[in-house]
Amino acid sequence: MSSTTKVLLLGATGYIGGSVLLRALERPGLKVTALVRSADKAQKLKTIIHDVNFVEGVPTDAGLLNDLIKDTDVIIDAYSSDDMVGTANLLAGCIAKYQATGTKTEVIHASGVGILADDARGMDIPSKVYDDADAEEMARIPEERLHRNVDLEFLKADAEGYITLYLVIPAAVFGDVSNALVDAGIQKAPVFTFKGVVATIGEGENHWSIIHIDDLTDLVMIIVDKVVKKENIASRTYKTIRGEDVQKIEKRPLTKAELDIFFPGETAAYIPGLSANTRCVGTRGRKLGWAPTKGVEALEKWVEETSRAIVLSQ
Repeated sequence: MSSTTKVLLLGATGYIGGSVLLRALERPGLKVTALVRSADKAQKLKTIIHDVNFVEGVPTDAGLLNDLIKDTDVIIDAYSSDDMVGTANLLAGCIAKYQATGTKTEVIHASGVGILADDARGMDIPSKVYDDADAEEMARIPEERLHRNVDLEFLKADAEGYITLYLVIPAAVFGDVSNALVDAGIQKAPVFTFKGVVATIGEGENHWSIIHIDDLTDLVMIIVDKVVKKENIASRTYKTIRGEDVQKIEKRPLTKAELDIFFPGETAAYIPGLSANTRCVGTRGRKLGWAPTKGVEALEKWVEETSRAIVLSQ
């Protein structure tokens, strides 16, 4: 790579993507192009941030994505962990670039810990703890798991040799974001509460691994830095985890009517995953020097403050 690394960021206005965008601006050697779905948000971003090329569009626009990838060294895909059409377009662009130039594209894809979900349905049942250092165990994850079909397309592309993949599998991400994007109404943290009380699916006794948004962003940028420096990273699948959820927070089960509100139509398919166990250990990231700092205590504080703020706003 030249002294300037050209980065294409997908999902730049999202919870994860927006955080990565602002952190990337701290790296003077990065030239960032960000694909933004909303024309309104794209215009707002252009008035806030002047060192990024904001392009209106979506990954499902194959022609646009192909044109952007031609001049890209690194893709950070924080758009969606379930977008098969966008994934196919992204990989087609990488193939075209490789065929034309012989150059691989470095791809950092944000998946989701839903690939580890069992069938707990909110109950406290014995559950497996996955370690990303166990490559054989990771390879056995069933294709029908959430996000897994997309992950497998990226892994296949890596095996075929036209991309180098860094697969980041975030645990349940939490934490507020406070920055210029939030102030402009562009980025926000997702919150799942109902009338100020933490709501659960079933009894809420299942266990999710957790990660703070700042710690997750740290890992993504560590990977970016190592890619830019051309450091050899032998293992390229990373789970992000700092702790597990805590059961003593005040909570109650969602009623059937509330579940219908939170998960209308096809989104009801996410209910089993959200009420599952997703327990994991992030060994590989720590070997790169990643040191997450915010765990269960930070989660408790965030939940309490968020619930209180919702109550006061009603």
